[in-house]
Amino acid sequence: VSQSRYKAGYKSIASMGASISKGQIELIKKYFNNVNVIPDADDAGKEMDRKIKSMIPYSNTIHLPSEYKDVSDMGEEKVKQYMSNIDLISI
Repeated sequence: VSQSRYKAGYKSIASMGASISKGQIELIKKYFNNVNVIPDADDAGKEMDRKIKSMIPYSNTIHLPSEYKDVSDMGEEKVKQYMSNIDLISI
């Protein structure tokens, strides 16, 4: 998942479903000033997004187009196109 965003030119990390620890959150906060979350369109993705929002209040959620379950379904070129239409700084 993270790989398709990285190939598209975005620094990214990936969690496995809703599994994200407090230690991982602390590392994210340490190394990233802008946190944009692209959750999967399933219950685990929604849970992960809620967890991150509760621990990183300044994080932003970017919702996938409805035809995709997760960002890896989009492919590198579609990720580039989609992300280029989003102002990641002001979200």
